[in-house]
Amino acid sequence: MSAESWIKDVKPDDLPDPYYQIAKEIGVEPTLKIAKLFGGAKIYLPKHDTALQTVRDRQIRKEYNGYNCRELAKKYNLTENWVRSIVRGKSPAEDLDQLSLFSDGEV
Repeated sequence: MSAESWIKDVKPDDLPDPYYQIAKEIGVEPTLKIAKLFGGAKIYLPKHDTALQTVRDRQIRKEYNGYNCRELAKKYNLTENWVRSIVRGKSPAEDLDQLSLFSDGEV
């Protein structure tokens, strides 16, 4: 009997953590595919917001009309400065022309 023939009988409760939690969210078969692909490997998954940041920033640039920073900031739960930085294509840290606490005084 091949694994594929009885795999349909596997339930989330049959799986150990973390597979149990994943299977409860996305189903057993996708979970077992993940286990097959990454089983035994240490992987790091960034926070949900980080995974979607590129798409969010692209959407902000698309919606920006030159006058709606405040509305976009509220919509995307960001500061107005952050929205301006995204529109300029810079990170907020690059957008600041401030000296570092540890800089030697040169900009």
